Amino acid sequence: MTSNSEADEFGSDTFSDVDLDAPTSAPGGMFPTPVYNVAGYELKSDFRDPQDTESFDQSRWSNLAADIHTTGWLPWIKAAYKDELVVNSRAIQEKKWEGWVRGCDMALAGTFPEVLQIITTGNLAQSAKNDPILRNKLKEYVKRAINHPAIYVQQLTIGPNNDSLTIEQAEGIARFTRQYTSALSSKASEAFEIDRRLRNDWQRAWTDQGIRALIVDKNQSIQAYKKRILQTFGDTMDKAVEEAKAANQTHIHPMYHVAYAADAVAHAYQHKKKGANTNVLINYTEALLEMWDARLEVRVEVFPICLLILDMFADVAEMFLCRLARGYYYAGGFNQTQCGSVASARGISEEDWQKHRADLDKTFGYNQHLDDELPLRKAFRSKPFEDTNQELEAKLEKLQSNEDALRQKHKELRKNLDPNFMKNNELLAPFLKDWEEVDKFVEDTPRD
Repeated sequence: MTSNSEADEFGSDTFSDVDLDAPTSAPGGMFPTPVYNVAGYELKSDFRDPQDTESFDQSRWSNLAADIHTTGWLPWIKAAYKDELVVNSRAIQEKKWEGWVRGCDMALAGTFPEVLQIITTGNLAQSAKNDPILRNKLKEYVKRAINHPAIYVQQLTIGPNNDSLTIEQAEGIARFTRQYTSALSSKASEAFEIDRRLRNDWQRAWTDQGIRALIVDKNQSIQAYKKRILQTFGDTMDKAVEEAKAANQTHIHPMYHVAYAADAVAHAYQHKKKGANTNVLINYTEALLEMWDARLEVRVEVFPICLLILDMFADVAEMFLCRLARGYYYAGGFNQTQCGSVASARGISEEDWQKHRADLDKTFGYNQHLDDELPLRKAFRSKPFEDTNQELEAKLEKLQSNEDALRQKHKELRKNLDPNFMKNNELLAPFLKDWEEVDKFVEDTPRD
């Protein structure tokens, strides 16, 4: 168990106000330069992720955020559910829609509403730095996360303002990753530099043989899944750049890693040690940025964001938050594997869970979070019915208008048509029966 002094240090590190004037990014000579083929085109990835994740529209979270105060969270829950159906995750196979909603509600109940929106559309580390009220709330979560199962995020930040990657830095990562996974001999020096930073025992001879540390196993054999993750990660940087440019922004969406921990504080210290179990993509990105400019102040901030209230749907809560934060590597984040590994939560007794819920409700009002969500959700669910009613009413109004016009036309014709004349007229006689039926229908169905 982590001591209280460690928790205080953790909180201080995570929410500190940095006043240093760190230099702006100025990539050095190792910043990747383009490689062109014989036709004069820059090397691009022709890789396609087998999970059909290319069909995901990651920008839709920002679009949904615009209506959050009127729709509630149900549209977000539905969007995340559809993505899980595409990748066919284990949890989605085992849980029906009702279970998914229940798990997402756990995330809603155990998280500050403003934090949910920030990880979706904003920069959590920056918001925590600039908003003292939010910072104090998150510090309370840090204290709780020592003994309370929680979902936390790691966020890569740069400089004293906790910025995310600039467009130029993201472009550099995308370009370097394409060259790295292609094992280009002309880029061996750069590949060796990054591999040596990640593995002290790495040898230049291995690099010259076309071996890259991040895509091989302990026997130096290429692992397809490792290469796939890195290729997709690089492609995602390109997409993030396109999205930022389209929005006239200078930085891409913040990069998060979302995970569950029985003790999130201990996990924060684990990352500082950068051991074998820390996130490879985070270490890779940090190493690249520091290799290009040693003056950069690159940090990984850790925030417990959701205190769990039940073990039954904890995996869904983790998946939901990862979707909102774009935490997966194919969405612009650092998660390399599917969320949902919350085994240690199963060992907590029901008595302890009840105590957790009581403490949370008293301190953070998690029941109030659900109470606030309920009327919005009811309104959102009834909206399709109301929209259908309005559509039908519009159609009915149009039909009634057409009927009025036809009745008026019938009235005018009746003045000018003589049934006896029609009967004796060779051209009109065939239509007499139809006219009499119309005439009778109008008389039998008067307008109110």
